[in-house]
Amino acid sequence: MRGVFPSKQSRRAIRTRSDGRVHSISIQPAGEADKTDDTANLVRRSQAGDTAAYEGLYRAHVDRVYALCLRLTGDRERAAELTQDVFVRAWKRIGTFRGEATFGTWLHRVAFNVVRESQRSDARHRARLVEGVDLDAEVARTSSASTEDRRGGWTRG
Repeated sequence: MRGVFPSKQSRRAIRTRSDGRVHSISIQPAGEADKTDDTANLVRRSQAGDTAAYEGLYRAHVDRVYALCLRLTGDRERAAELTQDVFVRAWKRIGTFRGEATFGTWLHRVAFNVVRESQRSDARHRARLVEGVDLDAEVARTSSASTEDRRGGWTRG
């Protein structure tokens, strides 16, 4: 039962109800709380326009964002492009991050939305191409028919 008991280096948070009963207990490895504090500080600084702080957020999260994009697209090159798109969008919208979830959770949602929008856009583009091919064939068929009509000696009489 090694994983069940917290190590001495863990931090505990015990929440109680108004009647004194324990409501929840969370145990966090000591390093995790520090990472959360660092992330919160980087987010605050990024929201104030600090690009160096945002670079820290980028370095901390880029691998996970890339892995998500790769899992959703199955294409390494496309995943790399979308990863960049995710961080550009996150930078533009970092002011909307309210801290109701962790920054990583918020960024995951941004990444998911960027990939989904890209896939929808690609599907619309493919549909237009298919329609365009059909339309071109129809135009060609109609053009050749009108040419034949003209050659056939439509006369006014």
